[in-house]
Amino acid sequence: LEVEAVTVNSPAGHGVAPERSDTREGYDDRHIERVRRVVEAMEADLGIVLGESGESLIVVDETGTRVPDVTMLLLMIGHAGRRGERGSIALPLHITHRADAIAAASELGVVRTKMSGASLMAEAARPHIVFAGELGGRYIYHAFMPSPVAGFSFGKGLELVAGTKRPFSALPA
Repeated sequence: LEVEAVTVNSPAGHGVAPERSDTREGYDDRHIERVRRVVEAMEADLGIVLGESGESLIVVDETGTRVPDVTMLLLMIGHAGRRGERGSIALPLHITHRADAIAAASELGVVRTKMSGASLMAEAARPHIVFAGELGGRYIYHAFMPSPVAGFSFGKGLELVAGTKRPFSALPA
């Protein structure tokens, strides 16, 4: 992928009470800010903050701006289609219908689920589902595991920028 990676350690477990902005995943605003500053200082293509559970991620673009959850989800759907995946994607009911158009452009079907992680994972376990995702940076790749794994999604995020001549912020969602 021609990627250079830099890790930023987490203060978790060092007696520091986190200032959480996303209580579901326990994101600490200080982690996001630290990654944002490193991205800017290193002139990196992107930065990724992994959730405490290891199921979700937040992406920071090359300008140090947090990528909105819906934008990241749409980028991941488009990426699944560009990779030639065949089958359907699963999304909760409340996700924008722009996702349907992106999937249709790649000949992917769309299955809507209830707005719960359990419903999404149950649908993701079906053999015809190639990708499932929801807001909050939780993405499921059935071929890998029918549950969200941030480390695998991290690799997919790197694939989004690998080989492109455009900055992350200019990728079409």
